[in-house]
Amino acid sequence: MAELRAAVIGAGRLGTLHARKYAAIAGIKLVHIVDIDVERAGALAKEVGASPLTDYRMLVGKVDLVTVASPGVTHHEIASAMLKAGIDVLLEKPMAEKLTQARDLAALASASKRVLQIGHLERFNPAVVHLHSIVKNPRFVECHRLAPFTERGTDVDVVL
Repeated sequence: MAELRAAVIGAGRLGTLHARKYAAIAGIKLVHIVDIDVERAGALAKEVGASPLTDYRMLVGKVDLVTVASPGVTHHEIASAMLKAGIDVLLEKPMAEKLTQARDLAALASASKRVLQIGHLERFNPAVVHLHSIVKNPRFVECHRLAPFTERGTDVDVVL
């Protein structure tokens, strides 16, 4: 089977994590890192052996799949363009800025028969996986944020 060609759109914290994972996966060729900041795109691309780009639209015809790890307010625009171009999308949270946009992306993925996966990766966290084996019918859940607050990802409501 031929290698799948991948790109990461957004070279910030999460985009960097995705790029490093793609670069280490057999069967995936990380082709491009896209960021509007040419220096940031170039630095990450150099680290992972990819080529930098500053415009996601240049990916059409060059990749099979992308991770979209750009600011949440750009998710609908970028993901819809990729899906329309026949490119599978792993979309970091939030899915979109508005519920109508999220529904639009889901319908577009279905109509175009493309993969649209939202980055709800915490369910694969070993601690969460283990909890499934010991907690069967929870009646109460309490959560505490242990990490310090960061400004990253505050452009779209956390509930959405």
